[in-house]
Amino acid sequence: MFFGLIALYISAFVLWLYSLKVRRVTFIDTFWSLGFALSAWLYTLNSGNTSARHLLMVFLINAWAFRLARYLHKRNRGHEDRRYQKIASGFQPNWQMKSLFVVFGLQASLNWIVGGTLYVSSTHDEGFSLRVVLGFILLTFGIVWEAWADRELVKFKSDPSTRGQTCRNGPWQYSRHPNYFGNFCIWWGVFLVSVQGLSHLPALLSPLVMSFLLMRVSGVPMTSEHMRSSRSDYAEYLRTTNTFFPWPPRK
Repeated sequence: MFFGLIALYISAFVLWLYSLKVRRVTFIDTFWSLGFALSAWLYTLNSGNTSARHLLMVFLINAWAFRLARYLHKRNRGHEDRRYQKIASGFQPNWQMKSLFVVFGLQASLNWIVGGTLYVSSTHDEGFSLRVVLGFILLTFGIVWEAWADRELVKFKSDPSTRGQTCRNGPWQYSRHPNYFGNFCIWWGVFLVSVQGLSHLPALLSPLVMSFLLMRVSGVPMTSEHMRSSRSDYAEYLRTTNTFFPWPPRK
């Protein structure tokens, strides 16, 4: 499993060198999901696991990873995201050098931890038990839900008449962070698909870490802070719409 961490660190170092040239680090978000695709294939090639369960999971993770990477590349190209601007302000001077550890090294480490279930999946050839089927349903639902949320947000932002307003289209009427909820479902689904017996319970760390990141660190808190200060109708949105888990809007 540690060879996966080494591969991620090498990739992160190369990306950091590129960041020195372009003087931005936001593009690392594009490679966040691709790191899981890389790990999935490395673990599969190392184990030689060709079970239908495992290969289907690898296919779904790759489909999700490349879809999300393409979306983030289009959204972030040409500018530095406000999150990284805020982080950089706290690590001056020599931010570019420090970013090797604060951004690239940290993301590689978290990618490896969250992707631990991908390694677990590659170590056995379990078939399609009820738990595995439920995991695939949750994983597929998460992929579709996240993609739907991203698409609706792009359509909303492309309309000049909605400038300064809060998106409530599609899944955004049921949750203030439906894209993050989709990602949450993806990793709990991967966990159910991958584990087999009590010996694999340490893999629970993977969805727990991702859930913590989404709900308490870089997901909900940072986005909510920005929305409060930039959307005039956000107070009403807060009142009527669940934070994370989807639910019909309140009257």
